[in-house]
Amino acid sequence: MKRLSPQQWHTIERVQEAGCVIDIRHLRRPCIPIRVSRENDPPGRRGKDLYFNELGITLCMRLQIRALCPVTLCGFRLEAEWLEQEFTWVSRCTQHSGYNCMHEWGVKVPEERVLTNRVWDAGTMARAESFSGVLLGQTFQATAPLGHSSATLLVQLLSGEELPFRLTVLNTEWDRRDAREFQDRQR
Repeated sequence: MKRLSPQQWHTIERVQEAGCVIDIRHLRRPCIPIRVSRENDPPGRRGKDLYFNELGITLCMRLQIRALCPVTLCGFRLEAEWLEQEFTWVSRCTQHSGYNCMHEWGVKVPEERVLTNRVWDAGTMARAESFSGVLLGQTFQATAPLGHSSATLLVQLLSGEELPFRLTVLNTEWDRRDAREFQDRQR
C-alpha cells in the first residue's frame, strides 16, 4: 500500500473532523521529515494564543519542532477558515538589537525565543535535533471566534513543499489586562 502524502492525510483528517465516518486505522501515515507540537505553557499561565488590540490580532503560540531526518525549514504560513488576512511574522527590531518588538504593545521579545528567527538561523536541522520557540505574528483582522478553533500550520521546506500540521488556537475575550499577560507569556 502506498503512503499518503502529508496533504492527503491532512484532507482526510479534515473530512473526518467535519463528521464523515472514515476509518483511518489501516491507512499508512505519511513519511514526513519533522514533527510539530505545542509546547506546554509554564504552570499558572493561561493557555491563550490570540491577543487583540486596536490594530488587530497578535498570535503568540509556543511550538516545538523536531527533525526526524536532516531537513531545511524556510518559513511558516497559518491557514484557518476564520482567518480573513494572513499573519505577518514579527521581524527583528531595527531599533532594539537582539529583540523582536511590537511597539504598539510595548513588548520586546528576545530574538532567540522567536520561532521564525530560529528557523531562518538554523540552516539544516540534523536528525533528532529539536528547537522550540514562540510563533509570533500579527494581522489587521479585528475578530476571531471565541474558544478553541482549528488552524493549519504550513511549515515550508527549502524544497518548496509545505507540510500541514493541525493546531488548535485558543481565543478568549480581549481585556486591557492582557498586555501584562502577553509580556509574561513570550518569555
